[in-house]
Amino acid sequence: MPSWRRRRDPEQSQVKPAVDTGYHLFVGGECYYRQIDSLAMSLCVAKKMTDEQWDEYVLGGYELTRKHGQFPKVSMAAFTNAFPSAFQRGRLAGHLKKHGIPPLLRVAVLTDSALIRGAMTAFGWIMPRTTMRAFEVLDIGGCLKWLHEGAVFDQVKAASAWAEARRMLGLDT
Repeated sequence: MPSWRRRRDPEQSQVKPAVDTGYHLFVGGECYYRQIDSLAMSLCVAKKMTDEQWDEYVLGGYELTRKHGQFPKVSMAAFTNAFPSAFQRGRLAGHLKKHGIPPLLRVAVLTDSALIRGAMTAFGWIMPRTTMRAFEVLDIGGCLKWLHEGAVFDQVKAASAWAEARRMLGLDT
């Protein structure tokens, strides 16, 4: 049958629009958030994070996700100074439950600190069905490849966005 006479499968012909929230800064411009397709990206250089700032960050990301209509399935995150406290992690768990947000499939934490890699265990009780893995802070390629095994997103665009975040927050000059 000629290609012009083949019937199209309606599932294949409908292309899902790409999600890109663009970058958003929270915590006085010290925390970067962006969602590209199924990937959420967080990079925070704040030296201190109050409970109010943490709530701003969590709610800001949630509102962006709601606006674009797709919850992330995987996430990459780096915190260079301040880290969410036990209280803040508990508030995050409550927020996820309250809003019926599905658990992430994979979370990658980028860090050079053995202490932080150990702290990833503290997040396990918040997301027990999530696979977590630590990467060296500059192993963006390995991180994105591993995350892409869990969800579809534009890896080139994500790598570019992460580089943008690092420049914006003064990590790469």
